[in-house]
Amino acid sequence: MDTASSNSSDRQRSDRSPISETTSRLSDTLHHEAYVQSRLIPSRRDPHYLILSDVKAEVTRFAGQVQGRLFDYGSGGAPYRSLFTQVTDYVRAD
Repeated sequence: MDTASSNSSDRQRSDRSPISETTSRLSDTLHHEAYVQSRLIPSRRDPHYLILSDVKAEVTRFAGQVQGRLFDYGSGGAPYRSLFTQVTDYVRAD
């Protein structure tokens, strides 16, 4: 790599804001299969086990009744997406 390419690459990295880098890392985490599974099937050792279990129970209770298009706002990695078997279009937003 020549010096001009190296300087350009360094400049691009330094131009990224800390917020942009954090957002990128958060997005990677939310879409990682381990994260999705930790929300869908929480470990009893998870400090949020009771909350996650209750959320899953309530989502499961209604998920089979939902049909058509579903807009899931604040879904993160969409860990409960697989529960909506009757949905034709699952739209995520975070």
